[in-house]
Amino acid sequence: VEVVHRDADGALKSIYRLDLPDSITREKLREFARGVFVKGLSHGAWTGGAGLFSRSEYDRLMAELERAGIVAWIDPDNRTQGRKLTRPGRAALEHWRDTL
Repeated sequence: VEVVHRDADGALKSIYRLDLPDSITREKLREFARGVFVKGLSHGAWTGGAGLFSRSEYDRLMAELERAGIVAWIDPDNRTQGRKLTRPGRAALEHWRDTL
């Protein structure tokens, strides 16, 4: 999956290719994109016995989404508050939800 950053005029700023393990398939990304607006981003919603990801898959996904500018820490100095979708991240996940 590629993340393309453009400026307000539509000019290309950067392209980032997510480096995810093979176990995180397009189907899993689509399911994540569909559910994130309801479940949120906490690892408890996405890992465990009935979760979509193993804990290591989830941690890798969050690290890649953070590098791509899709998620960010609510308070980088107090990570217990969790992560949030960035404005571009929200648009990206809405796009993935509908196209992956």
